[in-house]
Amino acid sequence: MYRSEPQQHACKKHGDRVSLWPRGKVIGGSSCYNYMMYVRGDKHDYDEWAAEGAIGWDYKNILPFFKKSQNVGDPELSKEYHGTKGFINTGYSYTSPMAETFIKAGQKIGYESGDYNAENTIGFHRLQSSIHKGLRQSS
Repeated sequence: MYRSEPQQHACKKHGDRVSLWPRGKVIGGSSCYNYMMYVRGDKHDYDEWAAEGAIGWDYKNILPFFKKSQNVGDPELSKEYHGTKGFINTGYSYTSPMAETFIKAGQKIGYESGDYNAENTIGFHRLQSSIHKGLRQSS
């Protein structure tokens, strides 16, 4: 039952403009709330950490570990950024006509679409998840 501070430009559907942040009190922790999305984070954040002194945390150095842990079964995802022999099954999950329309609308106004776990994280993308044969792949 954590709550954010009131936001001037966010959480508009809530009268108090406060976002709720649930806490996972189950096996696996808060990952039970994340809809099994597979999101690594932005390349530039890792590079910034390394530049600020976190030696070895630049994207070039951590990408091999992401790839090593991943077993991507989707041929649309680049082998440059994704592994195929790891223990975490990942790939594109379901889609819907509404999701595809949303992506096309983003492209129409100038955003990219593609793989947000690759070079460019900004844009409108299909969801990648850690679900395999209908089961969650998580702690």
